[in-house]
Amino acid sequence: MSNKMFDSCDNCEQFRNGKFKLTLKTKTEDIHFLIERNDSIQTETVVNTGQVAKLRIKWTSPCSYECLLLETWPAEDAETMSKRKTVQLQTNIISCSEDYYVFESKKIDNKTFGDTIWVIE
Repeated sequence: MSNKMFDSCDNCEQFRNGKFKLTLKTKTEDIHFLIERNDSIQTETVVNTGQVAKLRIKWTSPCSYECLLLETWPAEDAETMSKRKTVQLQTNIISCSEDYYVFESKKIDNKTFGDTIWVIE
């Protein structure tokens, strides 16, 4: 894969399916995610703990999608799951190359965050 940048990320279609990795850096640790996406279903595994989340993906434009939690393993308590299943993330891919994409996500409470997701396959 090359590091060629696409103008305004015209090739977001390549990110609808595949395997990706994401590392979130916190004050105390790096949290590593393995992400497998098949267009409308995404599975995220926290490599550090083995926890898995299954999400529904709804593509709202070529470079934007909404995520909604469907379930987790091990299962969380009913009250926590009930709350988490109502939190929808709106994600925009803001730049990309063949090897990664940079995104910005917004929760329903308007808190935003962003990072880089790397292509594995």
